[in-house]
Amino acid sequence: KHALLDITPSAVERLNYVQYYPVVVFCEPESRQGIKAMRQWLAPDSKKSSRRLYAQASKMRKYCSHLFTASITLRGSGNAWYQELKDIIKTQQNQPIWTAEEQVDMGVEESLDMLNPSSAATSGYLTCDSHVTSDYDDTDGETG
Repeated sequence: KHALLDITPSAVERLNYVQYYPVVVFCEPESRQGIKAMRQWLAPDSKKSSRRLYAQASKMRKYCSHLFTASITLRGSGNAWYQELKDIIKTQQNQPIWTAEEQVDMGVEESLDMLNPSSAATSGYLTCDSHVTSDYDDTDGETG
């Protein structure tokens, strides 16, 4: 069983940094109309703007594609994407995962502590800034 999460690119970078490599599948919308159709099919009460969701997806594809394990193109209101997602997960979990020797020697508690920003700052584990400008703003990197 796998948890399906909607997380930010900075969270994926932090997981990668501590050598917990998540399977990151980007669900790429075909168009604004495609988003609208899927939203009406899967979440009819959603009030989110299809224009804004499409812009966010385009921005993520442009700036964060290096974090994706795979991409799935969302088309219409069918559920072919779900089978494709299951196939990607099955393929990924059958592949070996390479980790550093230190990762194997480190206890689970110590390793998970590295993900906590407050403990990481005091312990010195995370010394680089892995935070990306928010993916959910409307500025597209423009400054006022």
